[in-house]
Amino acid sequence: MANMSTSEEQSALHAFLERIQVVNEELQRSSNEPRLSTNNPEFNLGSFWQALLPHVRNLSAQSLRLGVLWSKPPYPTGKELDELITPMNLTLFGIASSFYSFHRSAGLTLYKLLRGNVAAIVSNLHSSVTLTIDISNSSGSSKRIAYAIEKVVEACENLENMQKDNVQACLHVIKSSKDLCKDALSETQQAIADNGDDGSGCTWSVKDKNIAYTAIGLMKVTVATLNKLLSAIKVNDYSNSESQNRDLDNLMMNADQLSPRASYFCQEADTERVIFLENACRHNIEK
Repeated sequence: MANMSTSEEQSALHAFLERIQVVNEELQRSSNEPRLSTNNPEFNLGSFWQALLPHVRNLSAQSLRLGVLWSKPPYPTGKELDELITPMNLTLFGIASSFYSFHRSAGLTLYKLLRGNVAAIVSNLHSSVTLTIDISNSSGSSKRIAYAIEKVVEACENLENMQKDNVQACLHVIKSSKDLCKDALSETQQAIADNGDDGSGCTWSVKDKNIAYTAIGLMKVTVATLNKLLSAIKVNDYSNSESQNRDLDNLMMNADQLSPRASYFCQEADTERVIFLENACRHNIEK
């Protein structure tokens, strides 16, 4: 049986977990817009990434070390545990403080992607530390910790490899939405070919098929519109100025209405809405 941790060591792990939980809850409550440093005229996006990414890389390396130390007994105790937890605390603080320094002039679409990636890191870190506490109580599994650590590292890599400006963020979001719509279109076409039979023996009525055909029309319009948006952003060679980022974010608000939600089976009246949104998007592009 693994050696039981002392109350002091348990306290250190629980204190770290509580700090992670505070950051996690703050991220969950955060809005779709940056809440801090919004009046910083000297914000530089390149400097922002230079400040944030080293903390992300450090957390990835520290998490791997956590996984190694808790992969099998004897587990870290006393000074060894403190030498692990203390720098992880500082790194977590560095990630959070860097994230909240983001300036809205750099683009809300980029901010939303960033927030999602930071939230994934913190959430997976919370899971890994929770499992560490479990195993220190002889009730957890080292295999589960290894898996949780892999998720932390993966989340760190995703943030490090994410789009670094608002233009690229917009292109990424539009392409992802287009790919989802294309998948939905393919599945609906296959369902029509199968007459709606999912293997249960039940088939579609004529009314069901008519709804499906309408949905296919909407999805094709959506895919075509998203393709036009992608081309327009590339052709217009958007910069990362505050005004152009604002224009892109407004465009994304329209594009967001077109995304996979338009691939659900809709009533005929929704066709007019899709056409309206397409025209609105075109207006924003040509403005």
